[in-house]
Order: sequence, then structure tokens, then C-alpha cells
Amino acid sequence: MNSRGNILRVWLPVVLFGVLWADLVRQLSYTWESNEQYAYGWFVPILALALFWKRWLTRPRVHQPSTINHQPPPWLIALVVMAALALLPIQVVYEINPDWPLPGWLMALVAVGLSLYAVFLTGGWPWARHFAFPVCFILVAVAWPYRIEHGLTQGLMRVVANSTVEALGWFNIPALQRGNLIEISTGVVGIDEACSGIRSFQSTLMAALFLGELYLLKWHRRILLLVGGVALSFCLNVVRTLILTWHASTAGLSALGKWHDPAGMMIFLLSFACLWAIAVRLRALIPQPSTLDSKTTPTPQPSTLKSEATIELNEKVRRNLRHDVGSTAKWTEDDGTEWSGFFFRWNPGPVRSIISARLHRPDICLPASGFRLVTDAGLDYFEVGALQIPFRKYTYDVNGGPVHVFFCQWEDGSEKQIGMLGSKGADRVRTALSGRRHLGQQTLELVLSGYVSLAEARQAVRTRLPALVRTTGPSVHQISDRSELGPATASTATAGKTADGRREMKDGR
Repeated sequence: MNSRGNILRVWLPVVLFGVLWADLVRQLSYTWESNEQYAYGWFVPILALALFWKRWLTRPRVHQPSTINHQPPPWLIALVVMAALALLPIQVVYEINPDWPLPGWLMALVAVGLSLYAVFLTGGWPWARHFAFPVCFILVAVAWPYRIEHGLTQGLMRVVANSTVEALGWFNIPALQRGNLIEISTGVVGIDEACSGIRSFQSTLMAALFLGELYLLKWHRRILLLVGGVALSFCLNVVRTLILTWHASTAGLSALGKWHDPAGMMIFLLSFACLWAIAVRLRALIPQPSTLDSKTTPTPQPSTLKSEATIELNEKVRRNLRHDVGSTAKWTEDDGTEWSGFFFRWNPGPVRSIISARLHRPDICLPASGFRLVTDAGLDYFEVGALQIPFRKYTYDVNGGPVHVFFCQWEDGSEKQIGMLGSKGADRVRTALSGRRHLGQQTLELVLSGYVSLAEARQAVRTRLPALVRTTGPSVHQISDRSELGPATASTATAGKTADGRREMKDGR
């Protein structure tokens, strides 16, 4: 009986924490799969297990039972109880808002905190300190808050573009920087992809943290390794961009597709090799200890458009969007103003659909394409039939002229939409409480140039929108009310020419 009790006492916590961590990895994996700049996250659990096992082999000895049964302070017990009680509501919110970093961080911190508390109960503070890094290592795979990620993305990419343009001048290759783009004689080269951001920067940070723990470097040397990794990542990114831009200027932009991925892989491997060499060198500079003792609804859809051309999306953009249905159009109105339209739909079901739909927005992608934000005018509603369609309004400066952008984010399940306001914390919690999850998503973006003011552009959209969008409702047996957006098989639009030089929107799958 005692033997069974001992087995249960040992293995029950292992099983419970195994389920907790497996569920955390499952939730985080949606971001790793949908967002390329977090693809390195797939390696983090494996590396964390390796670091934990390495620490386990050198764990401090517990000589006295009193150390094992160390009584935690009351504040720690209260904190653990609150964290455990908060786990379920956090998970519910995260299930419905997989693109929101906040519940991801909360869930990861709860898992880390509960795990460290269990380690503390097993071996006291020496064990908690000893295993802290491997347990906390999973945090490097959690999506960064948008403001931090966006600021670093735009800042680093602009610096890379500026440095590349300066370097091209040394080789007598004329180049002009335009935001995160480099204009050369053969066309325009992007600094990585407009939405891929700081992938190499983040993966380098992860590698630097891993190598610092692998070689058990002192903290000041780990900081040096981190700084060296960031500098190395930046320099190699400049080299990569310089090589690609130089190749594009001599062989044409078509050559970029051939060299883009090999160059990226080469730079990643070179970066990791150099970082490893730095870590080994830092390790050699200090004496290594022999042991580690205790110190250690109705559906809004595109309708007939006057269109002069479609806007072709390259394979990389389509792969990043991962949309199920999409269409684009570009045309000139009778008053000479130029309009562009982009419609994408993600069918209900996969969690990555929600992440992809909410990730690709004007405020994230356009600044990386040379657009300078002048005004974010907030949300406005435009009437189309019985629907009030929410559009977020922006004004950007492009080559000294204003460009007005209207962006609608629409989710299945309600004809009362709050658009991008739904990305705020209170609205996300409200959505979670309503129990709506795995819903279809669709976005419509209108880009207008030729209007002096946002007010003029707004009035033009209000007048033109009923002709651009039609509403279709599902059959009664599919839903209980009229709020459901159209089913996955709903028809959509893409631009195509008619005999008189205009196009009608056809099926754009």
C-alpha cells in the first residue's frame, strides 16, 4: 500500500504538469505555425528539456528532510493559489484570441510559476534557483507584445535599409531608400518581407540565451553574448540584404526568388556558428567549476468593380497570408482618383486563420512598405443594406502625397461588428465570455489616392461602398438568427477584364 502511495505521490504531479506543459506548447504552436518570425519556437521545448536534463544531472543534494519540507512564505502560497485559479479563464480567453499576446504570456507565466513552486517544494530554494533558467526558457517562444515587436521591426529594418544603401554607394550602385524598401535601377527590393519583421533578431536572442546556459556562463558574460548576438544578427542582415540587392541590380528582380531563401539559410547558419564560437571563447576565459553545489451572418463581400488590373501577389505574400479566398483590384474613378481593393477570407476552423487575419493589418504591414503614418482616425461605420460595416481609417504619406486607407475586419457570428476595436483587451474578454471561437474571418482594405483630405476620401467611400459590396445571408437551417456571416463556400470576387476594358469580380479562389 505504501509502495502504491509513493508511486502515486511521485507520478501524479509529473502527469499533471506534463498535461499543463503540453497544453501550453499546443497553444503557443498556433503562433509558431502561423507567424514565420516565431517558427524557431518549435525548437524551444526541445532545447528547454535538454537544459533541464543537464541541470538535473548536477542538481544540489538535499541533506535534510527539513529542507525538502521547507514551508513557503504565505505570500507565495497566496500567489500560487491565485495563479492556479486564473489558469482556466486565461486558457478560455487564449483559445478564442490566439493572436493576443497577453493571455499567451499569462498562461506561460502561470505554467512557469507553478512549475517552479513544485520544484521549490521538492528541493527548497536551492532547487528553485538551480532549475529556474530551463523552466523559464519557454518564455523566449511567446509572441512579443505588438508595440514592442512593431517598434523593433520598423526601427531595425529602416537601419538595415539605410546601411545597405550606404554600402551600395561604395560599389557605385545607385540606390534610394524608401521606408523599408530599396529602389534600384531594376526595381524595388524589400528588406526581407514587409511583414516578416525581426525573425533573425529573435532567433539570435534565443540561441544566445541557450548557449549561455549550455556553457553555464556567468551573467555578465551572458549579457556580452546577447549583445554580440544582436550585433552579429544586424551585421549579417546587412550583408544578406547587400548581396541580394547587388544581385537584383545585375540580374534583375526575378533572381531574388531564387536566392532569397538560400541566402537567409546561409546567414542563419553563419550567425549561429559565430555565436557558438563566441560562447566557447567566453567559456574558455573563465575557470569551470567541477561541480554545481547548492550555490547553484449576412455576409459583406466584394461585388462588381470597375477595374483596370488585378494586383498580383507573389508566392511569399500568399504563403504568409494563408487565406482560403482572395481577390484584388485596381481602378481609376471618373474623377481621376485611384483606388485599390484587397479582399481576403479565412474559413472557419483552423486557429491559424484567426492569427493570419488579425496579423496582416495596415498599421503593421504598410509602414514596412514605405508608407509613413500621418493620421489614425479611428473607427467609422458605413451603411451597406442592413449592415453597419466598421472601417478603420488611416492617412499615410507616400512620396510626399496623401494616401487614405480604409480597413474592415469582419468576423463570422454577428451583424453587429466592432472591427479592429475587437483587438482591445476588454473586447477580447467579452468575446471569450460569449463563447464564440474558431469563426471565419475576412478583411477588406481600400487604398485611395488623389483625395486631398481624409474627409473627402471618407465621403467617396460612403458613396461608392454599396456598389462595391453586396450582402448575402445563410439559410435558416444553418444558424439561429440572421447574424451569421456566409458559409465557407460563399462566392467572392477577383478582377477580370470585360470586352470594354472593364472587369467584373468573379470567383477568386
